[in-house]
Amino acid sequence: MEIMGFERGEYATIMALTAGVSMTVSFSTPFALGIFKPRTLMITSQVLFLAAGITLAVSPSHAVSLFGITLICAGFSVGFGVAMSQALGPFSLRAGVASSTLGIAQVCGSSLWIWLAAVVGIGAWNMLIGILIACSIVSLLLIMFVAPGRPVAAHEEIHHHA
Repeated sequence: MEIMGFERGEYATIMALTAGVSMTVSFSTPFALGIFKPRTLMITSQVLFLAAGITLAVSPSHAVSLFGITLICAGFSVGFGVAMSQALGPFSLRAGVASSTLGIAQVCGSSLWIWLAAVVGIGAWNMLIGILIACSIVSLLLIMFVAPGRPVAAHEEIHHHA
């Protein structure tokens, strides 16, 4: 709020708009899964993160920065459910333990990144840009070249009606 020079009302409006983007994308993702494969949505999510990182890195104004933040909201919303489903799918019999382990790994990983970046003297804005660009590139490479298409379990299948 201070970095971009917003008053409380302006900040609240921006948070409401980004929440609106997140909710719209989140609620439309199940419909998108009826049309596209989960892999396509995961790639879309990572491309949105990469675009957000690049946008924030070259942003000449606050308006462009807000567009980058909106891309983050959309990327997270389109990818989170699909990524969690893909990550936890093989562990359906132990989903609670797998979910807890994944959550701990995510918190520890992000904490380690923040700590290391702070030790090196990287500011918060550049931490965000760095993690968006680096992780989206790594994730895209893993999705496209390493991760095999996991067969969809019968209970996860989306049936198309003609």
